[in-house]
Amino acid sequence: MIPSFNRQRWILLFGDAILILLATQLSPWIRTGRPFNVFDVYTGASTFTLLLYLVMLYIFDMYNIGRGFRSADTALRIAVAVGVAGIFSAFLFYSLPSWKYGRGILIIQILLVWGFLTGWRWVYSWIFSITVHKKDVLILGAGRCGTTLGHLLEAEFSPYRVVGFLDDDPAKQGKVMGSPKVIGPIDRFKEIASKMRVNTAILAITHDRPSGLISRILGARLNGMTILEMPTVYEGLTRRVPVKHICDQWLLFTDGFYLVSKEYMQKVKRLIDFAVSALLLLGTMPVMALSALAIRLDSPGPVFFRQERVGKNGLAFVLWKFRSMRQDAEENGAVWAEKVDPKRGRVGRES
Repeated sequence: MIPSFNRQRWILLFGDAILILLATQLSPWIRTGRPFNVFDVYTGASTFTLLLYLVMLYIFDMYNIGRGFRSADTALRIAVAVGVAGIFSAFLFYSLPSWKYGRGILIIQILLVWGFLTGWRWVYSWIFSITVHKKDVLILGAGRCGTTLGHLLEAEFSPYRVVGFLDDDPAKQGKVMGSPKVIGPIDRFKEIASKMRVNTAILAITHDRPSGLISRILGARLNGMTILEMPTVYEGLTRRVPVKHICDQWLLFTDGFYLVSKEYMQKVKRLIDFAVSALLLLGTMPVMALSALAIRLDSPGPVFFRQERVGKNGLAFVLWKFRSMRQDAEENGAVWAEKVDPKRGRVGRES
């Protein structure tokens, strides 16, 4: 599952794995009243359920450390994730009877896993409550809608930190709207965001939006800014729709019309991408080994060439590829490739 895990995510994952294994060990003891090593008797089932629980927790966003875990929503998400994992396990056990848990053991395991993981996330949130990283945002609009959002984002569970409001009303300039102030007009949005190094803004003007405002917002988005709408942020944090602050356009484009949440589908797609990539990597290992040998015999230097690229959300990553040029090809800087390029080695030439 494990894209861009940092230290805290690894701690969360490790704790989940230990508690799932503990629940797996305790469940047959509770059911039968006698201790025995469940991993000797149910090795396949125990391994499968451990992996399945972790995958379902990832799909239901339980490794997103930006969200607050001390809420009823967390307990509900874990319950759904554990329940779905239990259903999949039951189907598999009927297909492979040699792996089969007893029904009583499986039910006890599901209840223990839910209780352990819910409690673990409350403990985790308490331990790391001081170190949770919040994203800096600007709120566009300092009216009732903006101040409502500002008060909400001051809460501990909020993943955002408001660094200032922007509003075109001269009477509101410098006025304190909660903790931050109105620090400028919206027509200086890009300039202020660049100066404060803020890459995210929340549009809190939901009615009577002037055409000039939309043009400025669109220009900021084209320059890489992340623009969120107040009702979407409010709903994501409270699981309630701010009816007074929505308009027809928001209802038209909200994700609520999808039968399956896009968030979940993206996670399922990512898991499939990892699985297919791993299979393709295994299948092409012989070809890659031959390519590495050919490059090594053709010219001195490393087999792989390292480049830094920019990916989704502007995050940099390192790309490794087979070296197709001489080791000293760009010692004086990068240059454009030519049709008959002397920089290419024999392995890198076109066939």
